[in-house]
Amino acid sequence: MADALAAARAEVLAARREPGIDPEAAERVLRRPDLRTVLLG
Repeated sequence: MADALAAARAEVLAARREPGIDPEAAERVLRRPDLRTVLLG
């Protein structure tokens, strides 16, 4: 599961650098899996 989270995080960070992507939206997407990880851990 850690590999999937790392891959998702990398993709969101890459998308965040794309023109037209709202950086705040990308931050919200990144926070969701992190919070779930904490709650499940």
